[in-house]
Amino acid sequence: MVSKTADTIKVSKSLALGKKLWKKYSPEKKLWELWDVALLLQEKDAQPYFIYSSNGFLPLSYEPHEKRYTFFGSTFVENFSFWFPLEEFPLFLEKIPPGTMLYDLNGDTIEKVLMMYPEAKKYFPEQDFRYVLLTTDFHQHLQGFSKKHRKNLLYEKALQVDLKYQISFSPLDHLEKLFDFNAQRFGSESDYQDPVFRERVSNLAKYLHQKKMLVTLNIEINGTVEGVIFSAVYKNVCYVMNSGYNLAHKNLGKVLVAEMIKKALSLGVKEIDFLVGDTGWKQLWNLEKKTCYTFKK
Repeated sequence: MVSKTADTIKVSKSLALGKKLWKKYSPEKKLWELWDVALLLQEKDAQPYFIYSSNGFLPLSYEPHEKRYTFFGSTFVENFSFWFPLEEFPLFLEKIPPGTMLYDLNGDTIEKVLMMYPEAKKYFPEQDFRYVLLTTDFHQHLQGFSKKHRKNLLYEKALQVDLKYQISFSPLDHLEKLFDFNAQRFGSESDYQDPVFRERVSNLAKYLHQKKMLVTLNIEINGTVEGVIFSAVYKNVCYVMNSGYNLAHKNLGKVLVAEMIKKALSLGVKEIDFLVGDTGWKQLWNLEKKTCYTFKK
């Protein structure tokens, strides 16, 4: 896959040029394709590494702590489709440095690449799935479940009686509670054990709130917030970012997801994106699975 015209592909470490190229080539159809979002999610010590041609752009950065190249915006970036003509894939591939890991690439894009360049399969060794809900009616969606499945998820009678919960919305007030609940649940595996990670997510939430994209839903029981879930709504897609809840309340996680779905649908979104990775619960909601690929070099 070596090309005699690889010199037409250039590399820059200039943040100013990267921003200019981003504004030129990013479709800005997905939340992760916004420059400000990616900039907020960058590791503080990450070093820009922008690969570009006269026709397209691949925004990368080097993360010294992890000793890897990845997307500009770090591993938060999902469902990425290349911003250059796929005919130029071999040329860009030559410029991608060893030690590069690009997670959760858009499956349709990579399948096109592999049809054009079957020999590139070795660079895409892993698959995962993004989970999405495409519906306009929550209860109609539940009717597609088996009777037993639906019984396990239908929370209205048991949980409303037992928990007597109330829903509230406050964009930023209870994010720290979400972080704490998540850290308590997952222990050392939780990213929210890291204060730097917390700061990055907090900064993202503040930006989303400023741009009127943030939806933070709280579950209150006896006047105390016991569960928090936050999402971003951009171009008719609701991105469900993360949640946390008090494990002392059984099934509260189901309540959070159900109420967020209903809230998102009330806002008129066409798709609810639960992001990549099942983490043991997403398949329970009969979500549609979209293939993603990991690139390694």
